[in-house]
Amino acid sequence: MTHIARTPALAALALHRGQLLLAESRIAARRGDSAQAHDLRERSLALVASFRTTSAVSDAARLALRLLERELSRMTRSHEP
Repeated sequence: MTHIARTPALAALALHRGQLLLAESRIAARRGDSAQAHDLRERSLALVASFRTTSAVSDAARLALRLLERELSRMTRSHEP
């Protein structure tokens, strides 16, 4: 995930990609593919972890991070994959 550290704009885009990964995870879960659903969710979690270790900070990236963390939390509370 080294692309996250290059610019704040890329960090924001990568974190927004995490939302798409979560949507794909839900689709995989509905199809009954729990392994893929889990993998996609883990990739989204990895984006959060990568962002936390980089210095690429912008308002857009912080907002994207908050949105992604909120969605991950919501998924955990509702027991979705």
